[in-house]
Amino acid sequence: MNWVGAVAPGTVGGRRAHPPKAGKGWENKINKKENKKAIRSGLAATVSKVWAERRGHKLPDHYPLVMQRSFEEIESTKKLEKILAGIGIQTSQERRIRQGKGKSRGRKYKATRGALIVVSKDCPLMRSSKNLLGLEVCDVKNLNAEMLAPGCQPGRITIYTESSLEVLDKERLFT
Repeated sequence: MNWVGAVAPGTVGGRRAHPPKAGKGWENKINKKENKKAIRSGLAATVSKVWAERRGHKLPDHYPLVMQRSFEEIESTKKLEKILAGIGIQTSQERRIRQGKGKSRGRKYKATRGALIVVSKDCPLMRSSKNLLGLEVCDVKNLNAEMLAPGCQPGRITIYTESSLEVLDKERLFT
């Protein structure tokens, strides 16, 4: 008779009364028009030098940055790092150890967000940029407000390719 009451929630050592449900939908829904407006606002803030400086980025003199189509075909991480250093973009962001229980739950390191590169399609640049800390590469069709303004702070430093701007204009995305 040792474990008789262990299945009842009111007993010592018993189960939880209202545990979290596995089937619950945790994602937050957002209105379509509101989402498109947030993405348009994020795009506008990435082009503004004032917003990017307010966010704390060190910007080159020739901002906003638009690269040639051949930029998407870079296959080497070392070559990409050299090009980014040449135009004045820092890639080596520091990462630090998180405080609290997150360390033991698979979220040990916390790193700041660096530059965002917007490309027109799935390309070799996406693979070559994976080892650069803080740098993200995204297809123009998959842009969202969190990428353009992480932490609800607009003005992330963004590098566009010519072909991504053409896709944005031709397909009239986010309008």
